[in-house]
Amino acid sequence: MKKHSKLRKVIASALFLAVSLVSTNALEVSRNELQSVNSDTIRFNNYNGPHSVIDSLAAIRNIGTQLGRSVKGNLENESTVGSSDRYYVIHAIDSTTGKLDADIFVLGKNVGVDHVRNLRHIIAAYLVEAYGYSNDDAFTLATFITVYNAVYRGNLDVFNAKYKDIVTKHLHKDKVGLSVNWEEWAGKSEIVIPLSDIAGGLSTIDTSVISDKNVINSMRESDDKGIDQRKNMVGIMDREADSAESKAEEAAKQAVQETRKLSEEQKKLAEEQAKSAEAQKQADSAQKEADSAQKAADASQSSADKAASDADKAAQSASDAQKEAQKARAEADKKQKEADEAWAKANELQKKADELAEYARQHPDDPEAQKAAEEAQKAADEARAEAEKKSEEAKKAAEEADKKEAEAKKAQEDAEKKAQEAEKQQQEADEKAKEAEQKQSEADKKAQEAEKQKEAEQAQKEKTAEQKQKADEAAAEAKEQQETADQKRSEAQNERNLIARDQQQLLNEGLLDEKDAAFGLRLTDSEKELSSVVKMNSKTGSLVKTSPVSVIRQRELIPVDGGFVAIAGEEGANHTIRLVLIDTINMEIQKESEDIVAAKSVLVFNGGSFYVVVQDGANYVVAKYSSSLDLELKSKVPVDPATPITVGSNGVCVTAKDGTMQVLRLSDLTAVVGEVSIKSRRRK
Repeated sequence: MKKHSKLRKVIASALFLAVSLVSTNALEVSRNELQSVNSDTIRFNNYNGPHSVIDSLAAIRNIGTQLGRSVKGNLENESTVGSSDRYYVIHAIDSTTGKLDADIFVLGKNVGVDHVRNLRHIIAAYLVEAYGYSNDDAFTLATFITVYNAVYRGNLDVFNAKYKDIVTKHLHKDKVGLSVNWEEWAGKSEIVIPLSDIAGGLSTIDTSVISDKNVINSMRESDDKGIDQRKNMVGIMDREADSAESKAEEAAKQAVQETRKLSEEQKKLAEEQAKSAEAQKQADSAQKEADSAQKAADASQSSADKAASDADKAAQSASDAQKEAQKARAEADKKQKEADEAWAKANELQKKADELAEYARQHPDDPEAQKAAEEAQKAADEARAEAEKKSEEAKKAAEEADKKEAEAKKAQEDAEKKAQEAEKQQQEADEKAKEAEQKQSEADKKAQEAEKQKEAEQAQKEKTAEQKQKADEAAAEAKEQQETADQKRSEAQNERNLIARDQQQLLNEGLLDEKDAAFGLRLTDSEKELSSVVKMNSKTGSLVKTSPVSVIRQRELIPVDGGFVAIAGEEGANHTIRLVLIDTINMEIQKESEDIVAAKSVLVFNGGSFYVVVQDGANYVVAKYSSSLDLELKSKVPVDPATPITVGSNGVCVTAKDGTMQVLRLSDLTAVVGEVSIKSRRRK
């Protein structure tokens, strides 16, 4: 669509866009909401006068470029770049969720920016360098960012509600946002740039935030209703929606693929779970067998231990019996020895008795012999009786010893039998223990296999969970991107409809016949006596357009062909006062004088030329300019900077620097020689 003229552009755009009706009540609600945020219409009060030094656009943009380059190198982390006395950026970002990150563009106390257009160029250059925006998109975003910050200037509650703590900790109620008055920018501005996603490309800056209804309503209050920039924002949102829809489609495809993979992983998980269940079942069965075998081994060992105990007891009994037998045998031997000794004694006494008996038989008459023989026989009988007794005791002792030895033998045989039985049972117990150990080993192996399978199941479970997360994330991303696309599409369409309505209104207003246009001055600063040019409809009295030049001095505006000539500007850092030419279309400065005009200079128009007081080194002189602001003449006579200038047919009357009155020739502004000087009365 070609832009042949402003009117044609408005008409073509109006025909192109679909018009939707917006109720008056709805419009009033939006206006009320805006007024609740800021009772004043957001109209930037820029310095639009002449400058003592004019920076190139490249130099202005380079400020933002340098800051953007510094932030670009460390986008993932919080940082502060730039000079605290001039321009600097706080890149406030962290990993928390729920609220917005932001870049805080701070204007230090020594910044020289005095026009929102230049401030937007700086911010735009920053966005181009830091986040890769195109120049056009960046300037559109910068425009909305400045209006957004002006709308919410000083409203810390709004920023606290929307931004993370890492952002709000840097904000101050008396500085947050952007004042509409350029004189309050230096050292008093914290311009918040909402970041949606630092890797979001076109969606890095949250366009929904900076173009909310309060911002849009504020832009609609401007003379051109901000239509061009609003249309540019709609274009950005459309592209954001296209990009989000494209991402949503890709994410949806990815979600399908990830879901298919998830199904496969879930199938594998089911298989691993079945294997785990079977392995666990086998492990449990093997452990059960091992426990049973161990129980049998324990029982067998218990029997073996009992048999061993019985064998030990039997061996002890056999040992005790053997000792008893040995003791009995020793007693029997002792008794036998005593019997043998008794028999030896008895035999000896019998032999002696036989000898005495033989002697008595031989000596029957010897009573002593008879008596001795009888006594000897008696002693022999007693000894025999004693020997027989001893023999009987020895016999009994021998019998007892035999019995004990028989019992000992039997006990020994029983002990040996029990020992054999104990050995047999121990062998059985050892076999049972070996079998139990083998079963336990098998059970342990099965348990290890089950554990290994469990680990495989867990690994598959984790893999499945990871795959599910991927599928969920892809689905969530698709949903989020689609919601973003829908939101941006809806916002763009709503704004497109509103733009269409505003365009129609501008179209109607644009049909104003120039003969019905009236131009005048509106006071912008009563204390400094500064004004701006306004265009009015002479038939309806409605305001059509306001010039951005708001520093016209002396409340004088002289029409020339295609525009107006006036003295404009202020004294100050990089500001100056010059004679300017303002056009009637854009109502902006088209040309300005090379010479600096005195702050108190009058503006006199005579004979198609303009007369003003200009600075000439350390002095002030009268200068004559053409209607196109070409310097024609400059006086040699120094004048009072506040001198009245009276142009007549015979010369120009002025007050000289020394207070005397001087007449300057019209032809060359030189002093008329010989003219009587009259002491002028100085103003107190």
